[in-house]
Amino acid sequence: MKNILILTYWSYKNALIQSYTLPYVRIIKKNLPEQSKIFLLTIEQGLFKMSDNEWDEESTKLKQEGIHLIRIKYDHFGIKMILRMVTLFFSLKKLIKTESINRIHAWCTPAGALGYFLSLFTRKPLIIDSYEPHAEAMVENGSWSRSSIKFKLLFWLEKKQSQKADTVIALTKGMKEHAKKKYSATFKKHYVKPAMVDLNKFEWDIQTYHSLREKNNLNNKIVCLYAGKLGGIYLEDEVFDFFKAAYEHWGDRLQIFLLTDKSTKEVDIKLLRKEIPPTCIKTKFVDYKEIHSYFKMADFAINPVKPVPSKRYCTSI
Repeated sequence: MKNILILTYWSYKNALIQSYTLPYVRIIKKNLPEQSKIFLLTIEQGLFKMSDNEWDEESTKLKQEGIHLIRIKYDHFGIKMILRMVTLFFSLKKLIKTESINRIHAWCTPAGALGYFLSLFTRKPLIIDSYEPHAEAMVENGSWSRSSIKFKLLFWLEKKQSQKADTVIALTKGMKEHAKKKYSATFKKHYVKPAMVDLNKFEWDIQTYHSLREKNNLNNKIVCLYAGKLGGIYLEDEVFDFFKAAYEHWGDRLQIFLLTDKSTKEVDIKLLRKEIPPTCIKTKFVDYKEIHSYFKMADFAINPVKPVPSKRYCTSI
């Protein structure tokens, strides 16, 4: 029997779990002996927080597949976060022993930091999935400075986990050479796989396109869609410059759906500065399970990732 602990740094309802992690977790489970268990750690935060009823429903459903959910509360980087991680470390260390866990499988390098310490103290093999440079990207996009504690700590942890990992699953082939250059790391096993999207949900057809547009009073509109964050690794002011140019071209025919966790107030301030009428843009946060409907009625979508060097090794949300 093989039991696996999977570590993530995202909320269960986040699109990265729903469209990317869970499909692969199910593939992993299918290839394990029948009685094997997978324990999946998620970190609840912000608009992605689940009610107790939602959590119980999802936990029960996944447990029938042999996947056991674990959740902790999210804290921003600081003393509270460090204390929470220390407490989590000891509870997971106990879980590894009591549940006879054979592998620690971390999704991305922030979760890999926790995986590194668990692997170090339990001597269980460490797998890093979706392996990409995070600390360097945060400096390149202007979120952190190279002299900050955040950067120095995460870069050190990326280096240590890279040197400790038995298996690395990257998003690009070039990440192997990057790790050798940046972290002096070589891997016993190195694989490359893409991020996953359920194409059945996003399949487009002209009938659905027209019916959704009619339902949402979008006939004769040019519909633009943006789903994701603004700022950080994504452009922000440039996005609204684009919206301004699009409005000048299409006028009142333009309808923008900005599916983000930014508040309507923040967006309205930017629209006022750019002299874009607020009527042409609708801002709302949408669960992943609803996003495909917006894609199906849009004429085009944008994905404004900052063109920084480390993004050549990553996949944008």
